[in-house]
Amino acid sequence: MKLKAAVFLLVMFTVFDVHASNREFELFDRGYEHYLAYQPQKAVEEFRTFLMEFPKSSSADAVMFWLGKALVQLNSLEEAKMVFLDIKKQFSQSPFIGYAEREFERINSSQADVKKAGMSGEDAKREKDVAGEKLMEPKKKINIAEADLLKSTEERDKLKLLLVEEQKKTTELQAGIGECEKKIAYMINSSFVLKKLGVKDALWRSGNVLDDYVNERIFYDKARSLNVSTDMKNYKDIVEKYKLNNEQADYLQQFLTISDLINRKLQDMPEEKVVEFLDVKYGSFDKYTKIVMSTELQKLAKSGMSFEEIHKLYPDVVKLSSVGFQDLEAWIKEEIQSLSIGDIGVIWSEDGYMILKPVLSKISFKPFEEVRPEMKNKIKVFVEEWLNERKGKRDEIEIRRPK
Repeated sequence: MKLKAAVFLLVMFTVFDVHASNREFELFDRGYEHYLAYQPQKAVEEFRTFLMEFPKSSSADAVMFWLGKALVQLNSLEEAKMVFLDIKKQFSQSPFIGYAEREFERINSSQADVKKAGMSGEDAKREKDVAGEKLMEPKKKINIAEADLLKSTEERDKLKLLLVEEQKKTTELQAGIGECEKKIAYMINSSFVLKKLGVKDALWRSGNVLDDYVNERIFYDKARSLNVSTDMKNYKDIVEKYKLNNEQADYLQQFLTISDLINRKLQDMPEEKVVEFLDVKYGSFDKYTKIVMSTELQKLAKSGMSFEEIHKLYPDVVKLSSVGFQDLEAWIKEEIQSLSIGDIGVIWSEDGYMILKPVLSKISFKPFEEVRPEMKNKIKVFVEEWLNERKGKRDEIEIRRPK
């Protein structure tokens, strides 16, 4: 009998769905423990509660079987027989059908033995005692139950561990799905916002969506830690102008904040000696005109007007550029070595002339203004170096973090 009880218990734990809710598991667990402790009334209550709350549970056949067993303990034999019959009717593929049929036959056999006609008083008493011993002997059942419970503890612990592992996997999967959704939303919203703003090249972006996602998070987190915030009026005006939704507005704020962070970092760099150029090249029919213009251009330059303003006055005539002093060609350095900061010089050639001015300059970054190529390269180099430095510090923290 101990072996059979152990087999029943093993089957119960084998078929019990590892995806069952905590509530299902608790109801089954309490009902089974009441049954083992020979508290059949409490066991019946727990099992019936289970079937009422979870009628479509994958473990309903197991619960019905142990409900029938508990009813036998209560000596509610007819009701127990109905429960065992219902298992076969409701669950045609249940592994408990064979066990339920044997329990049904055992009850019928016991009832038939008690009702045998012509049996001597002594024989009837003996048969009744045997039936009573099979159905109602609590101490013996408790002893068997205790032995079975000890054997089942390991299996139950394994089941609980499986449940915990499944919950952990589910949590990790949900986190992974959430992260993928964030990256997809980032890709869509960032592209939309930058296109609306006319930004063709965010200088901190590499073109790899996943790398850009990580890099922008690093920049944005750093900006917030330094309390860098963008111009909220400008931000709200852009949101209203382009009718951005919440996710697009969030990316816009991130973009503007990162731009302000980079500009602040660039302003912390020391001034650099650079040479600004207004470059004029002769055409086929305008050489004389452009030679005469040199006087006007030099006059404007010496008046204190910036080279950028002069370029805006004559965008089709002069080309504006600036080069770090260390990056100048040797012959140009030699030509202008006598010029002080702010002085104006001219270098003539057969195909044109250059008006130039040495200045001390700070690199600045404004996301919606066109950046000259040489300035853009300097900003990109700075951003890349600063980003690598931030990643290096983050990796160092990860390595030092206790495992």
